[in-house]
Amino acid sequence: MGTSDAIRPTDNVMSSAEIAVNNLDLDALRQFLDTGGDVNDRAWEGWTLLMSAIDSEACLADDGQPLRVECTALLLARGADTGLVKHDGSTALEIADERGHWLAAELIRAWDASSRA
Repeated sequence: MGTSDAIRPTDNVMSSAEIAVNNLDLDALRQFLDTGGDVNDRAWEGWTLLMSAIDSEACLADDGQPLRVECTALLLARGADTGLVKHDGSTALEIADERGHWLAAELIRAWDASSRA
């Protein structure tokens, strides 16, 4: 089982990457990736960093702030796998659609289309 397939047990301890994504801290996320961190790192219930980024960005919009997409974009640029699923079978695109994060959904659709071309 590769690192991206492993789901850490629920230990209530967030990795530095999870904290960066939850806080939408682009510099900390970039540092994690630059130092060899796994772009497909998984957390509780199989959430990937990409899924968490989408959810965190959507939360800001829920609070009336402008829609953001930079963490999602960085993770895609660094090779995040859009086909990974969390424990209930949801993909990052499905999470984006469900959360109303249309900008992340558009980005993922374009990314997937260009990857297949």
